[in-house]
Amino acid sequence: MSALYATFNSPDGAEQAARELLQAGASSTDLRLVCWPTGGMVSLVIPTGRLDRGDSEEILLRHGPIRVGDSFDARPDGGNLSIYEDDFQADAKIRFQGARWEKCFYQDFQPAYYYGGELAHDMHLRDSDWSEVEGEARHNWPSHFPFGWEDIRGAVQYAYERVRSGLIAPL
Repeated sequence: MSALYATFNSPDGAEQAARELLQAGASSTDLRLVCWPTGGMVSLVIPTGRLDRGDSEEILLRHGPIRVGDSFDARPDGGNLSIYEDDFQADAKIRFQGARWEKCFYQDFQPAYYYGGELAHDMHLRDSDWSEVEGEARHNWPSHFPFGWEDIRGAVQYAYERVRSGLIAPL
């Protein structure tokens, strides 16, 4: 079974769901703090053993998640990532130049930067360098965004490394 992601408004709901999943037979759960205005938690659930997908979703839904799905949902309204906004915009002006990008605006690329920033705040990934994170980041890049992974990979990496470093001003 593939991983399930559930986003919660409060850490309490995520922790309760994780405990119940483990008691019901999930082999592991992984709580990930992300930097959304809601202060939400993302709970990565990898149910194996005697717990199937339907049972996992039922348990998660009992604890009031905002969303349950197969992919990490990057949000362009990412709370404290706004302190990096000028930096992200400056990078986008350089990165997305040329005829291919002339009809695009920064807001078209902003989800990629915020996704990278959210990955940097992820408790599971924050001590990893980009080479260790990229495979998971690529796999979980939401398919509903207008650009594929190869188009925005550099922006995601830039944001991940910038936020992970803690620096705000452009280098």
